[in-house]
Amino acid sequence: MPDKISMEKPLAKLTKENHLNNLLDGLPLLTTLYGVNCLMAHYFIEGINIQMFALSLGFMLIAFVCGLFVYDKYHHVLLYDQYMLIYFQPLGFAKKIPYSNISKVLTVSEETQFSSLLIKLKSKRSISVHFVDHPTHAKKFIDEMVGINRLTEDVFDKAA
Repeated sequence: MPDKISMEKPLAKLTKENHLNNLLDGLPLLTTLYGVNCLMAHYFIEGINIQMFALSLGFMLIAFVCGLFVYDKYHHVLLYDQYMLIYFQPLGFAKKIPYSNISKVLTVSEETQFSSLLIKLKSKRSISVHFVDHPTHAKKFIDEMVGINRLTEDVFDKAA
């Protein structure tokens, strides 16, 4: 659902590949913890219906992993010249944020494989984007785009 109106190509896309890989790498551990929980419930909780417990716990684990997978796979952030486009394909949600509306971008101070970005808008609203690969590099790129757009606005304001 990239910007169909202008059909311009994005300059960059914020990816979530590292989180997705980390999630997949952690599935054996999650599965082991599921089995240990079921075993502990069977031996230490009297009167429990272990079949319903295992089924409920299994469905919750599946929903949790699927939710994270869907978010990583279908939540996109595209960076264009004048704005960023955030969209979530399954729900058809899209939000266009002009760089001129951004007051600040916050993230972790040291580079990590993935983390969240908090985008503060001039309207005092905040937008969170989770599990972004190389968040300090993403923040730097967005900060540069915000700076370039402010310079452009200043030039046009002075010319007017």
